[in-house]
Amino acid sequence: MQALVLAGGGAKGSFQARVEELLFQRGYRWGVIAGVSVGALNAAMLATGQRERLKEIWRTSRNPDVYRGGLSLWRAFQLWRGSKRSIYDNDPLMAKIAEAYDPNDTQIHTIFGVVSLSSGAYVQHHIAPDTTYDASASRRWLLASTAIPITFPPTRIGTDQFVDGGVRNITPLADVIPFEPEEIVVITTEPVPQPLQANSPTGILEDGAIVLQALLAEIIWNDIKWLRKINSYVEQAEAGGVTLRHPADDRPLKSFRLTLIMPDEDLGSGLDFSMEAYQRRVAAAERVMQRPLA
Repeated sequence: MQALVLAGGGAKGSFQARVEELLFQRGYRWGVIAGVSVGALNAAMLATGQRERLKEIWRTSRNPDVYRGGLSLWRAFQLWRGSKRSIYDNDPLMAKIAEAYDPNDTQIHTIFGVVSLSSGAYVQHHIAPDTTYDASASRRWLLASTAIPITFPPTRIGTDQFVDGGVRNITPLADVIPFEPEEIVVITTEPVPQPLQANSPTGILEDGAIVLQALLAEIIWNDIKWLRKINSYVEQAEAGGVTLRHPADDRPLKSFRLTLIMPDEDLGSGLDFSMEAYQRRVAAAERVMQRPLA
Protein backbone atom coordinates (compact mmCIF):
# COMPACT_ATOMS: atom_id res chain seq x y z
CA MET A 1 0.00 0.00 0.00
CA GLN A 2 1.15 3.53 -0.76
CA ALA A 3 0.39 6.40 1.61
CA LEU A 4 0.34 10.08 0.69
CA VAL A 5 1.28 12.85 3.15
CA LEU A 6 0.49 16.44 2.15
CA ALA A 7 2.04 19.31 4.07
CA GLY A 8 0.59 22.82 4.38
CA GLY A 9 1.44 25.88 2.34
CA GLY A 10 -1.67 27.83 1.35
CA ALA A 11 -1.75 28.83 -2.31
CA LYS A 12 1.41 26.79 -2.87
CA GLY A 13 -0.84 23.71 -2.75
CA SER A 14 -1.10 23.97 -6.55
CA PHE A 15 2.46 22.58 -6.62
CA GLN A 16 1.26 19.61 -4.57
CA ALA A 17 -1.75 19.00 -6.79
CA ARG A 18 0.33 18.94 -9.98
CA VAL A 19 2.95 16.62 -8.45
CA GLU A 20 0.21 14.21 -7.35
CA GLU A 21 -1.35 14.30 -10.82
CA LEU A 22 1.98 13.28 -12.34
CA LEU A 23 2.43 10.54 -9.74
CA PHE A 24 -1.04 9.22 -10.56
CA GLN A 25 -0.08 9.11 -14.24
CA ARG A 26 2.95 7.00 -13.24
CA GLY A 27 0.70 4.47 -11.52
CA TYR A 28 0.73 5.58 -7.89
CA ARG A 29 -2.46 4.65 -6.01
CA TRP A 30 -3.11 5.70 -2.42
CA GLY A 31 -4.43 3.53 0.38
CA VAL A 32 -4.51 6.43 2.84
CA ILE A 33 -3.97 10.20 2.57
CA ALA A 34 -3.13 12.54 5.46
CA GLY A 35 -3.02 16.30 5.12
CA VAL A 36 -2.92 19.52 7.07
CA SER A 37 -3.89 23.00 5.93
CA VAL A 38 -3.99 23.12 2.12
CA GLY A 39 -2.78 19.52 2.18
CA ALA A 40 -6.10 18.60 3.81
CA LEU A 41 -8.01 20.38 1.03
CA ASN A 42 -6.06 18.54 -1.65
CA ALA A 43 -6.51 15.27 0.27
CA ALA A 44 -10.29 15.72 0.47
CA MET A 45 -10.63 16.24 -3.26
CA LEU A 46 -8.30 13.36 -4.17
CA ALA A 47 -10.01 10.97 -1.76
CA THR A 48 -13.40 11.70 -3.33
CA GLY A 49 -12.11 11.03 -6.85
CA GLN A 50 -12.18 14.66 -7.98
CA ARG A 51 -8.71 14.99 -9.46
CA GLU A 52 -9.87 16.90 -12.55
CA ARG A 53 -12.08 19.20 -10.52
CA LEU A 54 -9.19 19.89 -8.14
CA LYS A 55 -7.04 20.85 -11.12
CA GLU A 56 -9.75 23.24 -12.33
CA ILE A 57 -10.17 24.80 -8.87
CA TRP A 58 -6.46 25.54 -8.69
CA ARG A 59 -6.41 26.93 -12.22
CA THR A 60 -9.33 29.31 -11.73
CA SER A 61 -9.22 30.35 -8.05
CA ARG A 62 -7.99 33.87 -7.32
CA ASN A 63 -7.55 35.63 -3.97
CA PRO A 64 -11.21 36.81 -3.60
CA ASP A 65 -12.38 33.21 -4.22
CA VAL A 66 -10.52 32.07 -1.09
CA TYR A 67 -10.44 34.93 1.42
CA ARG A 68 -11.35 38.55 1.93
CA GLY A 69 -10.27 41.38 4.19
CA GLY A 70 -6.74 42.40 5.06
CA LEU A 71 -4.77 44.48 7.50
CA SER A 72 -6.13 48.01 7.82
CA LEU A 73 -6.67 50.53 10.58
CA TRP A 74 -10.27 49.34 10.96
CA ARG A 75 -9.25 45.67 11.06
CA ALA A 76 -6.49 46.49 13.55
CA PHE A 77 -9.11 48.18 15.76
CA GLN A 78 -11.38 45.14 15.46
CA LEU A 79 -8.51 42.85 16.42
CA TRP A 80 -7.67 45.04 19.41
CA ARG A 81 -11.33 45.16 20.51
CA GLY A 82 -11.72 41.41 20.02
CA SER A 83 -14.59 41.57 17.53
CA LYS A 84 -12.30 39.98 14.92
CA ARG A 85 -9.72 37.27 15.50
CA SER A 86 -7.89 37.26 12.20
CA ILE A 87 -6.54 39.49 9.46
CA TYR A 88 -8.65 37.76 6.80
CA ASP A 89 -12.05 36.08 6.65
CA ASN A 90 -12.29 32.63 5.03
CA ASP A 91 -16.02 32.61 4.18
CA PRO A 92 -15.29 32.27 0.43
CA LEU A 93 -13.20 29.17 1.13
CA MET A 94 -15.98 27.63 3.21
CA ALA A 95 -18.38 28.21 0.31
CA LYS A 96 -15.99 26.42 -2.04
CA ILE A 97 -15.66 23.48 0.36
CA ALA A 98 -19.43 23.22 0.72
CA GLU A 99 -19.84 23.16 -3.05
CA ALA A 100 -17.05 20.71 -3.86
CA TYR A 101 -16.65 18.29 -0.96
CA ASP A 102 -19.00 15.54 0.19
CA PRO A 103 -17.32 13.16 2.68
CA ASN A 104 -19.83 10.45 1.79
CA ASP A 105 -18.14 10.15 -1.63
CA THR A 106 -14.83 9.19 0.00
CA GLN A 107 -13.00 6.34 -1.72
CA ILE A 108 -9.67 6.54 0.18
CA HIS A 109 -9.19 6.74 3.96
CA THR A 110 -8.44 10.40 4.71
CA ILE A 111 -7.06 12.15 7.79
CA PHE A 112 -7.33 15.88 8.43
CA GLY A 113 -5.11 17.30 11.17
CA VAL A 114 -6.32 20.15 13.40
CA VAL A 115 -5.24 21.73 16.68
CA SER A 116 -7.58 22.39 19.61
CA LEU A 117 -7.36 25.89 21.05
CA SER A 118 -8.65 24.71 24.43
CA SER A 119 -6.04 21.98 24.97
CA GLY A 120 -3.37 22.69 22.35
CA ALA A 121 -3.60 19.04 21.29
CA TYR A 122 -3.21 17.80 17.73
CA VAL A 123 -6.46 16.08 16.71
CA GLN A 124 -6.99 13.68 13.82
CA HIS A 125 -10.30 13.68 11.97
CA HIS A 126 -10.72 10.44 10.01
CA ILE A 127 -12.96 9.94 6.99
CA ALA A 128 -13.26 6.31 5.88
CA PRO A 129 -14.85 4.86 2.73
CA ASP A 130 -18.27 3.19 2.95
CA THR A 131 -19.18 5.19 6.06
CA THR A 132 -21.96 7.76 6.48
CA TYR A 133 -20.98 11.21 7.74
CA ASP A 134 -22.66 14.49 8.60
CA ALA A 135 -21.37 16.41 5.58
CA SER A 136 -21.68 19.82 7.22
CA ALA A 137 -19.66 18.72 10.26
CA SER A 138 -16.92 17.12 8.16
CA ARG A 139 -16.64 20.26 6.05
CA ARG A 140 -16.06 22.27 9.22
CA TRP A 141 -13.28 19.89 10.25
CA LEU A 142 -11.74 20.45 6.83
CA LEU A 143 -12.07 24.23 7.13
CA ALA A 144 -10.49 24.06 10.60
CA SER A 145 -7.42 22.35 9.18
CA THR A 146 -6.85 25.39 6.94
CA ALA A 147 -7.38 28.03 9.65
CA ILE A 148 -3.88 29.48 9.95
CA PRO A 149 -3.83 31.37 13.29
CA ILE A 150 -4.03 35.16 12.99
CA THR A 151 -4.40 34.87 9.21
CA PHE A 152 -7.82 33.13 9.36
CA PRO A 153 -10.33 32.78 12.21
CA PRO A 154 -10.53 29.57 14.25
CA THR A 155 -13.37 27.17 13.41
CA ARG A 156 -15.86 26.38 16.16
CA ILE A 157 -16.92 22.73 16.39
CA GLY A 158 -19.08 21.89 19.39
CA THR A 159 -17.76 23.70 22.44
CA ASP A 160 -14.16 23.92 21.18
CA GLN A 161 -12.36 25.93 18.52
CA PHE A 162 -9.79 24.51 16.14
CA VAL A 163 -7.02 25.83 13.91
CA ASP A 164 -4.59 24.62 11.26
CA GLY A 165 -3.07 21.23 12.10
CA GLY A 166 0.22 22.48 10.73
CA VAL A 167 0.69 24.46 13.95
CA ARG A 168 1.68 21.19 15.64
CA ASN A 169 2.30 18.79 12.75
CA ILE A 170 3.26 20.40 9.44
CA THR A 171 4.08 17.01 7.87
CA PRO A 172 1.64 14.46 9.39
CA LEU A 173 3.84 11.42 8.82
CA ALA A 174 2.76 9.76 12.06
CA ASP A 175 -0.88 9.82 10.91
CA VAL A 176 -0.27 7.21 8.18
CA ILE A 177 2.29 4.97 9.92
CA PRO A 178 -0.38 2.88 11.77
CA PHE A 179 -1.70 1.80 8.34
CA GLU A 180 1.71 0.16 7.69
CA PRO A 181 2.11 1.21 4.07
CA GLU A 182 4.94 -0.12 1.96
CA GLU A 183 5.81 3.38 0.82
CA ILE A 184 5.10 6.87 2.20
CA VAL A 185 5.16 9.70 -0.32
CA VAL A 186 5.53 13.16 1.20
CA ILE A 187 4.83 16.25 -0.90
CA THR A 188 5.85 19.52 0.73
CA THR A 189 5.57 23.09 -0.54
CA GLU A 190 8.86 24.34 0.89
CA PRO A 191 12.38 23.71 -0.42
CA VAL A 192 15.26 22.45 1.69
CA PRO A 193 15.78 25.17 4.33
CA GLN A 194 18.42 27.77 3.57
CA PRO A 195 19.99 30.34 5.91
CA LEU A 196 17.97 33.54 6.15
CA GLN A 197 19.45 36.26 3.99
CA ALA A 198 20.05 39.75 5.32
CA ASN A 199 17.50 42.07 3.70
CA SER A 200 16.39 45.59 4.33
CA PRO A 201 13.05 45.86 6.18
CA THR A 202 10.01 45.61 3.89
CA GLY A 203 7.12 45.64 6.34
CA ILE A 204 5.89 43.64 9.30
CA LEU A 205 3.70 41.22 7.32
CA GLU A 206 6.34 40.38 4.72
CA ASP A 207 9.07 40.07 7.33
CA GLY A 208 6.86 37.77 9.38
CA ALA A 209 6.09 35.66 6.32
CA ILE A 210 9.80 35.22 5.57
CA VAL A 211 10.53 34.08 9.12
CA LEU A 212 7.50 31.73 9.16
CA GLN A 213 8.51 30.20 5.83
CA ALA A 214 12.01 29.51 7.15
CA LEU A 215 10.62 27.92 10.32
CA LEU A 216 8.20 25.71 8.40
CA ALA A 217 10.92 24.52 6.03
CA GLU A 218 13.13 23.64 9.01
CA ILE A 219 10.30 21.72 10.75
CA ILE A 220 9.47 19.78 7.60
CA TRP A 221 13.09 18.81 7.05
CA ASN A 222 13.48 17.73 10.70
CA ASP A 223 10.39 15.51 10.38
CA ILE A 224 11.87 13.83 7.32
CA LYS A 225 15.23 13.30 9.03
CA TRP A 226 13.40 11.83 12.06
CA LEU A 227 11.64 9.18 9.96
CA ARG A 228 14.81 8.36 8.05
CA LYS A 229 16.64 7.89 11.35
CA ILE A 230 13.91 5.55 12.66
CA ASN A 231 14.07 3.59 9.40
CA SER A 232 17.82 3.24 9.83
CA TYR A 233 17.48 1.96 13.40
CA VAL A 234 14.83 -0.60 12.42
CA GLU A 235 16.85 -1.86 9.45
CA GLN A 236 20.04 -2.16 11.52
CA ALA A 237 18.17 -4.09 14.21
CA GLU A 238 16.62 -6.45 11.65
CA ALA A 239 20.05 -7.09 10.13
CA GLY A 240 21.24 -8.12 13.61
CA GLY A 241 18.27 -10.42 14.18
CA VAL A 242 16.54 -8.04 16.62
CA THR A 243 12.92 -6.89 16.36
CA LEU A 244 12.22 -3.39 17.68
CA ARG A 245 8.74 -2.92 19.13
CA HIS A 246 6.46 0.06 19.64
CA PRO A 247 6.46 1.07 23.33
CA ALA A 248 2.71 1.76 23.36
CA ASP A 249 1.31 -1.54 22.07
CA ASP A 250 4.35 -3.80 21.58
CA ARG A 251 3.74 -4.20 17.86
CA PRO A 252 6.88 -4.73 15.73
CA LEU A 253 8.30 -1.60 14.19
CA LYS A 254 8.90 -1.68 10.46
CA SER A 255 10.81 0.52 8.08
CA PHE A 256 9.03 2.39 5.32
CA ARG A 257 10.20 3.38 1.90
CA LEU A 258 10.13 7.17 2.05
CA THR A 259 9.76 9.24 -1.10
CA LEU A 260 10.15 12.97 -0.52
CA ILE A 261 9.10 15.47 -3.17
CA MET A 262 9.77 19.14 -2.50
CA PRO A 263 10.24 22.19 -4.70
CA ASP A 264 13.70 23.33 -5.74
CA GLU A 265 12.78 26.97 -5.23
CA ASP A 266 10.78 29.34 -3.10
CA LEU A 267 7.17 29.18 -4.33
CA GLY A 268 6.23 32.60 -3.01
CA SER A 269 3.49 33.70 -0.65
CA GLY A 270 0.92 31.21 0.52
CA LEU A 271 -1.71 33.93 0.09
CA ASP A 272 -0.91 34.60 -3.58
CA PHE A 273 -3.51 32.86 -5.77
CA SER A 274 -2.67 34.87 -8.89
CA MET A 275 -2.48 33.17 -12.30
CA GLU A 276 1.20 34.05 -12.55
CA ALA A 277 1.94 32.35 -9.21
CA TYR A 278 -0.16 29.32 -10.19
CA GLN A 279 1.71 28.88 -13.48
CA ARG A 280 5.09 29.23 -11.76
CA ARG A 281 4.19 26.55 -9.19
CA VAL A 282 2.89 24.12 -11.80
CA ALA A 283 6.08 24.60 -13.81
CA ALA A 284 8.13 23.99 -10.66
CA ALA A 285 6.22 20.73 -10.07
CA GLU A 286 6.88 19.56 -13.61
CA ARG A 287 10.61 20.30 -13.30
CA VAL A 288 10.86 18.38 -10.04
CA MET A 289 9.07 15.38 -11.53
CA GLN A 290 11.50 15.19 -14.44
CA ARG A 291 14.20 13.82 -12.15
CA PRO A 292 14.28 10.41 -10.40
CA LEU A 293 12.25 10.23 -7.21
CA ALA A 294 14.24 9.98 -3.97
